[in-house]
Amino acid sequence: MYNRYVSPDQAEIEQFWHLGGQSQSRWWQASVNPRALSPFIRASGVGRELVLGQWALIPHFAKTAKLSYQTNNVRSEELASKASFRQPWLRGQRGIIPASSFDEPCWETGRNVWWRFKRVDGNPWGLAGLWSAWTDLATGEVVESYTMLNINADNHPLMQRMGGVPPLGYDVRDRQLIINDAEAAVVRRAFNEMLTIGSPTQIAAQLTAEGVTTKAWVTKDGRTRTGARIDKQYLYKLLRNRTYLGELSHKGSWFSGAHAAIIDHGIWGQVHEVLAKDSKVRAAVTKGRSRTDALLRGLLYSPTGEKMYPTFTSKKNGRKYCYYISKGEARFGAGGKTTDSLPAAEIEGVVVAQIKTVLASPETIAAVCGVIAKKGAPIDEDVAVMALHQLNDVWDQLYPVERHRITNLMIERVDLVTGGLKVRWRELGWKQLIGEFAPKSIGAELVELES
Repeated sequence: MYNRYVSPDQAEIEQFWHLGGQSQSRWWQASVNPRALSPFIRASGVGRELVLGQWALIPHFAKTAKLSYQTNNVRSEELASKASFRQPWLRGQRGIIPASSFDEPCWETGRNVWWRFKRVDGNPWGLAGLWSAWTDLATGEVVESYTMLNINADNHPLMQRMGGVPPLGYDVRDRQLIINDAEAAVVRRAFNEMLTIGSPTQIAAQLTAEGVTTKAWVTKDGRTRTGARIDKQYLYKLLRNRTYLGELSHKGSWFSGAHAAIIDHGIWGQVHEVLAKDSKVRAAVTKGRSRTDALLRGLLYSPTGEKMYPTFTSKKNGRKYCYYISKGEARFGAGGKTTDSLPAAEIEGVVVAQIKTVLASPETIAAVCGVIAKKGAPIDEDVAVMALHQLNDVWDQLYPVERHRITNLMIERVDLVTGGLKVRWRELGWKQLIGEFAPKSIGAELVELES
């Protein structure tokens, strides 16, 4: 399916199709993408006419010209069956779409490389089209639009190479990217874990341990290509691939594509803020959070905004005590202290009490589920409540490393404020935690037993 082409100028169109220059003078961009305005030719009472319309057919039943689905291409065998195209097809509203060239993405290298197709004789293509004139009932405006007709080219010696192997998260169908739900979940997980874990090395190691690989596919002649091990280099490429935003690249620039996005711009921006940090700084943060000797390591901040660090002291009786001290004191000793040291047991106890209060509160969990649902990931509220209630019940029996993991999933940071603490919860971490108790998990089974 074509998703980009170059339109000739008006003079060339009129000369090649013998329109005689009778069309009203118009101007349009040479490079045409879906929903852009560009010319097409159709029959009129005096012969042929050149019309400027939107490249994405607006069906007669549409309530708005801005559709939530793609109509810039249609397979010829589906014209009579698809509602969006049936009426203009039966009415014979056929047209010619002038094109100096058209572009097709080829994924043979594992990334999209645009191939440009031109006629050897230098003349423009006349691509088959279907047009429609849609009337906006609110304003009375008539909007011209058109679609491009395609045929199956799987047996063509050259065109069958278009499509190829797409990035993880997509399959190619009819030379168009279609979301692969199972793989898209891995892509979303990688982006989410960059915000909760922050280390491509650790994320790659965990995915490898679970048997997750790069793209696996079946060739057109039936051979199976297995995926390879995911490493941090692969993850860096994945996290920087704007294809997941619904875009495609051409000559170093990115343009809106016809495929659906897997990652929204909000998550993309947050992840790239993390990637923009110096790798050594990110590595230090990740290393600190991976240490489980202090529950709030990397999470606790003083009233001045300084990070607080755990320090340990041993008494003569052999017992070890932990305290949190300010960054200034950790670097320069007592002279650099900006905040009094805090006994770890007391401050951690307060935070754990807040965690357990939240886990035991159906109202709070419902609010969290609502926030997550607004971000496009609805969660079964009953399962979430039961699952987190169970977690609350067994918290004291968890190993320190598991309590530390869950704390880092649930909490983004803890600030010391006048009269207490302010906890900033991590929405994506909650989503991951609840996901561990999704259907077919312990939490879901408990819900079934209760019903």
